Parts: sequence; structure tokens; C-alpha cells
Amino acid sequence: MASPPRKPPVLLTAFRGEAAALEQTLRALEGTLPGVRVQVLGSDDDALAAVAASVGVQWLPCLPDTCAQDSYWCVLSAALRGRQEAVVVLRAGTALPQHWYGRLGPQATVPDLAAWFPLSIRHPGTTVFQDCSQASDLSVDALDTWLNQYAPGCTFDLPLLSGWTAWLDPCQFPEQEFPNDADLARALIENGRKLLGSDVLLVDDRSHAPQVVPALYPAWHDSLLRHHPLAPARHALSELALRSEAPPAELEPVKPVRLHLSHGWGGGLWRWVEDFAAADHGCLNLILRPVGEPDGFGKSMVLYAADAHTPLASWTLTRPILSTA
Repeated sequence: MASPPRKPPVLLTAFRGEAAALEQTLRALEGTLPGVRVQVLGSDDDALAAVAASVGVQWLPCLPDTCAQDSYWCVLSAALRGRQEAVVVLRAGTALPQHWYGRLGPQATVPDLAAWFPLSIRHPGTTVFQDCSQASDLSVDALDTWLNQYAPGCTFDLPLLSGWTAWLDPCQFPEQEFPNDADLARALIENGRKLLGSDVLLVDDRSHAPQVVPALYPAWHDSLLRHHPLAPARHALSELALRSEAPPAELEPVKPVRLHLSHGWGGGLWRWVEDFAAADHGCLNLILRPVGEPDGFGKSMVLYAADAHTPLASWTLTRPILSTA
């Protein structure tokens, strides 16, 4: 049996003077990422090194002391040059909702994907608000829960590198140097690489200053700010945030989804799947089962939530599955 794919490591970025933000983020991550390697990419700063050592994570002093807002991804791509695996980049000081790791990144293979961005607060391209400078008293978990109620469930192209947090594949980035992130993004796109955003996750970067959209082609700029697929969700979340309206208590935290495809023709497989799902509290487990009779084992397919007996959906097969072989 093939081994499961390796989980992308989490790389926390921190610059000189951000030791307190780094410690806050590292403490919040403690015990939440089993089997995931965590490293700190930082400035050559004793305070940052001490924080990393106190939590027991590897510290790599490979970043400059400071970084201009418009060249963060240029600095980072240079630091990651030569890495052969996808990584999750997380800026120190970013607050994260529950079950965030399983939702950050593509859920299927996307050819030529360079970076996958969650929604944010401070970047115009991925903000959940109509104005990325908007203040809010709502926690990141509250905003994430509201987002799940209003987001259309979409993945969309981005004409730029957005925010401070992303899943990215260093192998897709060019080796040459660029003066700013706008030029780097243009080079990626012109060479067929994809920059994608997704509304499946929100990260809270309000501890950082609001960002600005660089000069783009006029049509791109207009689409990014005025014809965005998240426009209805942005309006709703902006209003909820202005009212500081918390989501109803019965709304559960958003979780990544795991789909089980199985048959139960003897061997106890269904029981194994049910026991696995009952013990897995980090995902929403869905089970797709065939239903039929001895002459046709799969006359229909039924989708269940693992903890429910009423099906979510069903499909009748015009060509039933005749056996399990």
C-alpha cells in the first residue's frame, strides 16, 4: 500500500522586532498540528531565536531584518529557493480559526499551481470585508463561521500575490530576482503559473497594516475591487462585523471534509469506517455507500454524514454495480 502524502510543513515568517507576535502564534499552534513539521524563517535576531528555542521548533535565520510590504513574497521565494516540497507559509501574528490546516491548500492536484491563498482581512484581493481597513470585535472563529454561511464556495484566479499566508510550491517560482511582488506575480502568470484564492478558509491578519493593490492592468484592477465573486459575502460579513454580531451557538466550527468510498460486502469494512469517523474529531466525515440487492450490489449510491442516519443525497445507477470484484 502506498504511503499517504507527506503533510506540507508550516513555515512561520518573522522579522526583527516581531518576537512577541511569533511567540503568540507558536503558542497557539502548540499541540494542534500532529505530524506536521513547524519551522521559523526569521531575521538573524536573538529574540526570535530564543522564542523558537523555547517552543522547541527549528529556527532558520534566512530573512532580512525588515521587509517592504510590496516585496514580502519576493523575499520569501528567494529564501525558499531549492525546496522541493510544497509548504504552508504563515506570518507571525496571524490568528487562525479551528481546523485551519486541513483547509489551507488545494484539495486536488492543480497543474502549475504556484500559490493558494486563504481569505484575509487586510489584503484587498482576498479580504472578507468591503474595506480591508475595517475594524471588528469578532474573533477569527466567529468570522470563519459566518463566512461558511455566506461564502459561495468558490476558487478564483488572483492577478497578484495576496496577504501574508499561503500554501505555495517553491518549485513553481522563477529563480531570477524581482523588485516587487507585482512584477513577480506578473512573471508567474505570464509563464502559465496559477495564483488562486479560495473562500474555504479565513485567516485573521488584522495585527498587520492594511495592504494596497499594486498597479495592474485596468480591467484586472476593476474586476478585483468591483466585480469580485465574494462581493455578496463581503457585504454580509461587513454588516455583521459592524454590529459585532456573533454567530448562533448551534453553528459548529468549520472543518475540512473527508469522503470515504467503501462497500460493505462482508469483512467488516463499514464498521471500520464508522469507528474511524467516530474517533476523528478534526474532520467532517462523509460516507458514500452503495445500496442494492444480491443480484445487483450497487443499484444506487447514498451519501451520509458519518454521525447521521438520514442521507444527504442519493443517486440511482442506470447500470448497477453487479459485484464487489
